[in-house]
Amino acid sequence: MQDILTKRLNRPVNGNRSSVVHEVGATLATTVGLIRTENEDRAISARFYSSKMERYIYFYILSDGMGGMVNGGLAATHTVSMFLSSIIPLIESGIEIDQAIQQSVFSAHQIVSESTNGKGGATLSAIVSHEPGEFFTVNVGDSRIYQCTTSNSIFQITEDDDVKSFLEKLNGIELNSLITKRNGLTKYIGMEGELEVTVESCSALCDLLVISDGISQIGEANLVGLYENKTTDSEFVQRCIHLSNWLGGHDNATAIYASLANLTYHPETTEVTHNCLEVWDCHGYIIIPLAQLPSKGRHPKEKTKKVRKKTAAKKIIKSDKEDSRNDYNLEINQKSLFSSDDVGEISPDNNSVFDEGAGLDLAKIEDNKNNLDK
Repeated sequence: MQDILTKRLNRPVNGNRSSVVHEVGATLATTVGLIRTENEDRAISARFYSSKMERYIYFYILSDGMGGMVNGGLAATHTVSMFLSSIIPLIESGIEIDQAIQQSVFSAHQIVSESTNGKGGATLSAIVSHEPGEFFTVNVGDSRIYQCTTSNSIFQITEDDDVKSFLEKLNGIELNSLITKRNGLTKYIGMEGELEVTVESCSALCDLLVISDGISQIGEANLVGLYENKTTDSEFVQRCIHLSNWLGGHDNATAIYASLANLTYHPETTEVTHNCLEVWDCHGYIIIPLAQLPSKGRHPKEKTKKVRKKTAAKKIIKSDKEDSRNDYNLEINQKSLFSSDDVGEISPDNNSVFDEGAGLDLAKIEDNKNNLDK
């Protein structure tokens, strides 16, 4: 699962992109900005049905690769993919969700440290919701999570892990514009040494906003003004990234707006897609099986784009020709069905991964069967 997520998240995102996801109540928007040549922000919304808890678990995750360091985009990719691929088996093992979140952050921290040799890093802001009005948050770095209330107000519920915030806590230290502009992180995924992580439990029927620092740089007053005058969630997040560009576009800017009030946590059994993770990003939607093989019922009927497969097919023929007709069989290399190169394209109608033919040469198989009948 991690390999599939990594390949998915490493797709380049150019210009401005946005998407609205009704299934998880999310709106995503991102821009590369006007200065940077690569978008090193990674943002996804996701859900899976927990057999252990008998409910949907929802995730909203943003990571901002640190510019100026080695492979900032890759660090952000590893942060998101490792966090998400780690937390699902932990939840299914029966441990508390807050502990699962903490352990998953440590797993992401370890893989980023190892993959960049301590020379790269990323922020992490994540929301995990398991019940109506109940959610957990975790934040590492200077990406932010805001709570959006029904009274049309917005306020930050996480704390920035940066020099500016650290100095603000100390009495007698006056902040100036130089400190504000030349700000450094005091904590991030992939940093040297131990990482302290705090998971917060929240109870509120509210909307939430997750942003990278490219949006927070537009200023608190502008962010509040955009929120107070929004007509739709999509309009709000798109105005956030546009204002970031209008003010110079010095950094990548990304936002996830999550509306938790109308989410379905306990669906009818017939409506549940078991043993899979559903992921939405600015590229679209993908289903990742959690088991080794998907059930046949999950394949769409509509035709989609063909995808390259490495699956091998072998013919097994017994020496007795009479028995060989009945014993004709195919062995499919199951391992390659969901390797990192096997991320399927998306059906435009029902939005699921389609494994078209599993890479088998059907014409050759038909010829072999005809030869057996002779």
